[in-house]
Amino acid sequence: MISFGPATLSLWLTLFTLSFGISAGELDGPVAAPPSLQATRLGALAPNTHQEKTRFIRYSKGRKIQRLETAIVQYRSEEADLDITLVSAVHIGDRSYYDSLQKKLQPYPHVLFEGLKPDPELNEDSLLTLLDRLQNQLKDYLALEHQRDRLVTTGKNFVHADLSAKDVQQRLKEAKITLVPAANIVQSMGPLLSRFLKALEPKEDGKTPAFLNLIRDRAKRSLAQVLGDGNAYYQRFKRREEEKRDAIIIEARNEHALLELDRLRGLKTTRRVAILYGAGHMADFERRLKKRMPDLSLRKVEWLAAWTIGKRPPTKKTPKKPAKSPEGKKI
Repeated sequence: MISFGPATLSLWLTLFTLSFGISAGELDGPVAAPPSLQATRLGALAPNTHQEKTRFIRYSKGRKIQRLETAIVQYRSEEADLDITLVSAVHIGDRSYYDSLQKKLQPYPHVLFEGLKPDPELNEDSLLTLLDRLQNQLKDYLALEHQRDRLVTTGKNFVHADLSAKDVQQRLKEAKITLVPAANIVQSMGPLLSRFLKALEPKEDGKTPAFLNLIRDRAKRSLAQVLGDGNAYYQRFKRREEEKRDAIIIEARNEHALLELDRLRGLKTTRRVAILYGAGHMADFERRLKKRMPDLSLRKVEWLAAWTIGKRPPTKKTPKKPAKSPEGKKI
C-alpha cells in the first residue's frame, strides 16, 4: 500500500538543496527542541496543560543525538463513552520505531489504519507511483525501514480505513488538479542529486565509509527538520493548487476513515479505538473528531523516536596481539 502526505512532497525540496551542499535547516537557522522536550523524557506520558495547537511530529536537537519524533495522542469523550488515540506515524523510520508502534497498538481492540490500495493499472508516471518509489529509495539511502515491511496490520484488530489509489487518482483527475510538472520527478532533480543518493547506497560487504555516514546523517538531519516543522513549513510554500489537492489527499481520506469509526460506534460495544495515519493527517483528524464529539478532551501525549540520528551501533574491536621480545617470547 502507498502512504504519503504533504510532508512527503516537501522532501524533494530538501533533497534538492542537499545536492548543492545546503541543508534545509540552514535556510531558517537551527531548529531548537521544543520546551516540552526539556521537561519530559522521551516516551514519557505528559498531559497537555496548555491551549496551543497539538503537535503530532517534531524534531528534537541534542548536542550529539537528534531525533525525529511522532506523537501518540489520547483523547476521551465522556458523552460517547469512547477513548480515541491518534497514532501519528512516518512511513520510513528506524526498525526499533516500528517495533515500538507494534507494541503500542497491540492492546487496542480496533486500529483504523492508512494505506492506499495499489492499482496495477495506475500510470507509472503518476504522483502516487512516484511517491512510492521515493519512499523506497529513501529507506535504502538513509538506512531506514519502510512501515509496510515492519508493521504487521493483518491482525483481527486492524481495520483498513482508506481509499484506493485508483479512487484518489480519479478524484484528482475530476478536480483537474495538475500534480506533476514533469513525467519523472526523480530524473528532474538532476545528476548531482542522483550521484549524492547513489553514494549512500549500501555496499555489498555491508560496510559504509565513515565520511558517507556523516553525509547520510546530514541528509537525515535535514529531512527530519523539514518533517518535524510539519505543517508550518508546508504552509509557507502552499498554493491554491495544493489546497485543492489536500481536500482529496488529506480531507477525503480522513473522512472515509471516520465513517469507519462511525460504523464501529454504532455497534455500541466499541469503547477504545486507535487511528494510525501519517502525521500530515492528524490536525484534520483532530478537527473532525471535535466536530463529531464536542466534549472530546486531550488526555495524554506520548512521543516515540522515529529516527535517531548520530547514534552508531558499537563496533567490535579486534584484540591486540601481545607484543614479543627480540627472543620471540611474549611480553
